[in-house]
Amino acid sequence: MSADRTSGQPNEKVPSVLYKYATIETARIILTRNAVLWKSPLRFNDPFDGQCDLLWHLRTPEYLARIRRLYVSAVLGEAAVPANMPVDARKGLAIRQARFATGSLAERRHLAELEAAAIYTAEGCAPRLDRLGVLDLQRRMRLFCLSEVNHSILMWSHYASQHCGVVIGFATDILVDAWGPVSRIQYPEGEEVPTIWTADEWAETTVFEVPRLATEEDGKKLVLTKASDWKYEREWRFVGNEPDLSAPGDEKERPLPKGSICSITLGCRTDRYRGEEIVALAIPLSHSRSLEVKCLERHPSKFALRESSRGMFEKRFDASPMHT
Repeated sequence: MSADRTSGQPNEKVPSVLYKYATIETARIILTRNAVLWKSPLRFNDPFDGQCDLLWHLRTPEYLARIRRLYVSAVLGEAAVPANMPVDARKGLAIRQARFATGSLAERRHLAELEAAAIYTAEGCAPRLDRLGVLDLQRRMRLFCLSEVNHSILMWSHYASQHCGVVIGFATDILVDAWGPVSRIQYPEGEEVPTIWTADEWAETTVFEVPRLATEEDGKKLVLTKASDWKYEREWRFVGNEPDLSAPGDEKERPLPKGSICSITLGCRTDRYRGEEIVALAIPLSHSRSLEVKCLERHPSKFALRESSRGMFEKRFDASPMHT
């Protein structure tokens, strides 16, 4: 399978296996139900992950000044009106232009500046942008998050019960065939959070009420960029949308494609009997593939995890009919 087809990004190498860190309890649920939860980014522990303030442009004095200048130019007839400005918005602008048609230019400009300052505040702009579907898009997004590594000390500590849980490996090609492209998270070195439109586009949309609905691709920009602090996770994501916002909860359960589970990694503190239970649950789900099982241990001389040379399991378990 080509990298282009898998990631949706040219010349990007995609791992053949992607991993999900889990507690024993969560792994048991995944394997028993043969399904995983796609979650809303609005519930993630990182308050910047998919939850960036999309209106941050409007909360800076510089940007508010830009919007107000554009408004003043529009009502004084100095700014070019976009061709796709709605008819009703054009009528409203014409009425405002008529109000500012008399008096000296200095007087008209002063009055227009006062009106712009009253209209365009951070609070005044937010409802308009809400109607454009930006905030609705954030509420609809559902994500399934994976990593390209199964030996991260931090992720074992955070997501897998302090190394007492497991890591489930998924065959990337099978997931992609069922769910579409998977994308790598970007970790820019700069501190500025992502936004989906340029400052000029925001200003034009706000002042001229130009129709500009947020798209799924716009949403992906928001959930595929994280602070560089998270770089160690080496994360990949499947991105989807929930069409029915009236459905309860912020999670969407999706059945796993047949044969997508290809490995189980047990932590350096995983209980033997719980580990055996998880492996037994995973074997039937691997179907025609062999299930690879790894046991990790602490490296004796490094801050690192390594595959145990005296693991509690054989390297591979075949998904033979006796297991199904």
